[in-house]
Amino acid sequence: MLAWAGLAWFSPSAFAQAGSRVIVNGDLEFGVANGSGAMVDTDFGIGATFDGGANASHPWFTSHPTQAGQCDPAFGVVGVCHPVETWVSNNNPDLTGPVAANTGNNFVELNAFVGSMIYQNVCLVADETLTYRFAHRRRVLGGSRNNPDSAALRIKDQANGLLQTVTTSSVTGSSWNIRSGSATIGAGVSGILRLGFEAISTSTGNISAGNLLDSVSISLRPLVDLGGTTSSGPQPEGQDLGDIFIRLNGTSQAGGTVIALQRVAPVNGDAAALDSDFVLTVGAGASMTHTAGSDIWLIAIPAGAEFDGGIAPGAAGASNPPDGISIDVDAATDALIEPRESFRFQIVNPGASGSSNNWLSSAPTCGTQTTASADFVIVGQSQVRLAKISDGATGSFDYVFGNADTDLLAAGTQSAAVVTTSASGTAAFHDADAGAAGAQGSAVVVPGAPVTIAETIPAGWVLDSATCVDAANAPVAGTSVAGGTLTIPGAATAAGASLTCTFRNGRSPIVRLGKRLPNGRFAAADQFVLSIAPPGTGAATFTTTGSGDAAAGQAVVDPAVAGTSYTLSETAAAGADLANYTSSYACANANASGTAGPSGTAATFDLVPAAGDDFTCAFVNTRNPLSALSITKTNTPAAGALDQADDVVMRETNTVYRIVVTNHGPDAVTGALVRDPAAAGLDCTAVTCSGAACPGAVTVASLQGAGIALGPLADGEAVNFDLTCMPQ
Repeated sequence: MLAWAGLAWFSPSAFAQAGSRVIVNGDLEFGVANGSGAMVDTDFGIGATFDGGANASHPWFTSHPTQAGQCDPAFGVVGVCHPVETWVSNNNPDLTGPVAANTGNNFVELNAFVGSMIYQNVCLVADETLTYRFAHRRRVLGGSRNNPDSAALRIKDQANGLLQTVTTSSVTGSSWNIRSGSATIGAGVSGILRLGFEAISTSTGNISAGNLLDSVSISLRPLVDLGGTTSSGPQPEGQDLGDIFIRLNGTSQAGGTVIALQRVAPVNGDAAALDSDFVLTVGAGASMTHTAGSDIWLIAIPAGAEFDGGIAPGAAGASNPPDGISIDVDAATDALIEPRESFRFQIVNPGASGSSNNWLSSAPTCGTQTTASADFVIVGQSQVRLAKISDGATGSFDYVFGNADTDLLAAGTQSAAVVTTSASGTAAFHDADAGAAGAQGSAVVVPGAPVTIAETIPAGWVLDSATCVDAANAPVAGTSVAGGTLTIPGAATAAGASLTCTFRNGRSPIVRLGKRLPNGRFAAADQFVLSIAPPGTGAATFTTTGSGDAAAGQAVVDPAVAGTSYTLSETAAAGADLANYTSSYACANANASGTAGPSGTAATFDLVPAAGDDFTCAFVNTRNPLSALSITKTNTPAAGALDQADDVVMRETNTVYRIVVTNHGPDAVTGALVRDPAAAGLDCTAVTCSGAACPGAVTVASLQGAGIALGPLADGEAVNFDLTCMPQ
């Protein structure tokens, strides 16, 4: 037991310590004033088991069990406590003479009432390197002076389970021994763990006397991310966009730490800002370099600088390391009229793009790592980009803007614009700044006021639609169209608005109606009246001309009105009769992407053309069949088709009669029925058939009875039946 001297009161601010990689108060200065020493109540446990000690002990914890009435009341402790035995320089802990602290004024004894561990809760990462230095001294209190005090630098979990012994120190004699070195943290040893010094044994075997400790220094490479980075939201040029915060937890190593930040495309879909569109200013504790036009900024931190990643690690004031490096982000001001642009940053891995290899890309608090910043958004000048689509053909279209400058290179405010399309269905754009890459929008003169775009609609065209979308491709609410003028409400043109307005025009539809007679006219003089009738009056009509299968001329409506129903019909001109024809109709659309053309069988039908449709329709009249058949019979076929005036037949002698059926056209005949009824006194016994229309085998009975049906008999063709008979 110790005889305690008077103690000075020490009350730095309290804090919550959970994972700093900087060992704070490594000199173990707990504010114990001159005198023999004190039992300082120390933090114990974590979470639900946490038992806070005197502020003076922060951020050191102990594994020492509670002791009743042993901690010095000068530190505000009443009753039980978790003690750390603290000595003042030049007191007499070994009872053989005063012991000076290795550094500072205080040092601690690991064996207070029992052997215990003092530690800090540190965020550790498996396989990383830990560098240490500490002073260790034996406390001599009787027994052999050659026996050592032994202690170890250890890593334990929060249940005080041993995970790794970093190094073991055994000391004899009566002076401070400096231990230093490095070690690799083992696989699986990660998280917020206990890192500190634990008594193993004493020179006398007395568990309440031994192992003096001072001058602790442990260095861990910084863990780095962008946690704490903030964006101010969309801001115009010249305004603060927010801050990049490089959160670090650890000590900058020899040679200094260099962290590379890379500008990357935003996640919000905006155009990416150039490095000339913004300015970065690094805060205290670091320097920054950047090559214009590149995507990399290098942040250099001097060796030895300590950071705690935002974890309050120890006594307030100078002993509380900074959380990281802050970089101010501001939107630059330039003379360009630009749309909304965005950018963000991400950390480049150690050893790449100019970064040093002596830090770790990992969550500084052993939690969730933030590797990239949020988007920083620069609101550009309000602008409206004009897009033009022409369907069915190409053309040139004139516009006049209201409250927008259509030529950013010309002096004053220009209002005229011309857009020429080069392909049907493909957008062309007005370019307000020929000096910039890509088609630039027209600048809104007074943001927040309405903008108008008036199109002069050329003859033969119709305006199908005029719509606007914002930078996110969402429709702009409140737009209206009257005639050829689009009005954009002021609510949509506020500062930073970037709109694209598309005028879509189609060719006025054309409807033509013609006539086809694939097999000619029924009567040579037949003509037809073609009609295209819109609602009301004013039908387009045409009477065909020509002869045979030629029917010249068309009824034409050009331009037609899109969306209007037209009735197309045909009637017979004087002297003709549609009953002599089979009528059908069909329409072809020269616009492959337009309305499908109708077809059917009637002498009238309706058609509703859309913009860009180019219809050619025709009534197809197929004449009813026309044919003239003749039949002859003679017993002198060698002399012609008819009997001769002086021919004679003999009784009881076979005579061959030739029956000839001839088609004089103009159409083929199929199924003609040939009959030659039996005559009295004539006994017919055989018949043959020749010619393409013969049905095959024929009989006398069929010829003289029901008749023989012929096959197809073309114009000009004939069929011969040779009938053998014997007159009686």
